[in-house]
Amino acid sequence: MILVTGATGNVGRHVLARLQAMGRTDARALVRPGKAAHVSVPAVTGGLDAPEGLGEALDGVTAVFLVWPFLTTRGAPAVLEAIARRARHVVYVSSIGVGGPEERDDPIFRLHAAMERLIEESGLRRTVPRVRAARRVRDHLRAHHDAAPGPGHPRRRPAVARDPGGPAGPARHPAHGGVHIMTTVVFGARGGVGRHVAAGLTAAGVPVRLTSRTPDASHVRADLDAPQTLPAALEGATHVFLYARPAGIEGFVAAARSAGVRHVVLLSSAAIVQPGAARNPIARDHRIVESALEESGLSWTFLRAGMFATNTRWWWSRTIKSGEAVRLPYPEAMTAPVSERDLAALAVTALTERGHGRQAYTVYGPQALTLREQVGHIGAALGRAIPVEEVTPEQGRADLAATMPATAVEVVMRTWAAGAEAVPETSVIVEKVTGRSARTFAEWVCDHAADFR
Repeated sequence: MILVTGATGNVGRHVLARLQAMGRTDARALVRPGKAAHVSVPAVTGGLDAPEGLGEALDGVTAVFLVWPFLTTRGAPAVLEAIARRARHVVYVSSIGVGGPEERDDPIFRLHAAMERLIEESGLRRTVPRVRAARRVRDHLRAHHDAAPGPGHPRRRPAVARDPGGPAGPARHPAHGGVHIMTTVVFGARGGVGRHVAAGLTAAGVPVRLTSRTPDASHVRADLDAPQTLPAALEGATHVFLYARPAGIEGFVAAARSAGVRHVVLLSSAAIVQPGAARNPIARDHRIVESALEESGLSWTFLRAGMFATNTRWWWSRTIKSGEAVRLPYPEAMTAPVSERDLAALAVTALTERGHGRQAYTVYGPQALTLREQVGHIGAALGRAIPVEEVTPEQGRADLAATMPATAVEVVMRTWAAGAEAVPETSVIVEKVTGRSARTFAEWVCDHAADFR
């Protein structure tokens, strides 16, 4: 079923006529009271200014032709949420002026740009043709944009008046299908994942602002524990790569909303979706940050990472470098290590391509391997056998405590104990989202062999 909004308008009535000419009998019109007689297809009375009443109109609908009749985006998120609960595809006719030199100064172009962003963030499959409106229509709309009523908010100026590109305006990147990629801020840009996110964005031609608690010539200061540092770091940015810091998330959300940030990709944890999450301090901390972003009004993507392959450097590098046996309490326990480069590739995709808004991706490695097998891969990369010594859980806990905080030690021990009883999950999300295969642990070890020499 196809729902056509604005069915009695200049565009909507031609859409209906074209559907009928094609022999389609599954069209439905959304019309204002008293207008049903003006359309030749089944009609449902209602309006986009009352999204809570769209249930009947959207019943059985898979695609929507959307005409947004208001000159403010207020109410649009609720309408798109209602559509996304029922339909899969939305067609929205935008303006050819979006992305052009006049967008900053033209309220109609800004409105269409804001609607495009909201539709992108809805997760719906979308078709957004940009057309040139008749001059008389544009002049009429501009003449009334200050006083035009939005749904439930009469005489309000458009909510999209801020220039999202900052003083320099947006940069156009044809490599991303014509999407306007403006400044992306990378928090933790010196970290294991953040530095690869920064490199990937730079390779894609995206303007990047790197942040650090200790700034230098290439990094600006941004400390999530010091909210006064955030406004300057986020100024003019539209996208952010973020790591989880519960104590600083409220300050970040406030600064991001004020700066006009649209989309945040958060490096989160798969502990959130695993058994015992309520008792897991890592899961609790990451869920606090996720919840704050969910309630912020910003678009978001969560990368819920499983066991990092880089953890093996903390666990075993000192022992392996010294030529000693690797002590393991559960040598046959299995984990599915995930590469930091794969997490970064997912982040870059979510930051530069459409369709990842309000998505939570749980990311494990592509293979489940025993800890003994993982040590064996490291040995193969070094060209020598590395002995494994089985120890008690108490001894293993003490060994980990020499390199990790106590809370992390308990999480690792529980993960290993679980992996000794059942095969852990693997995932194909990296290939599904980025289009290339995830790195195996053996490949990761080859890239990091020097860390164990």
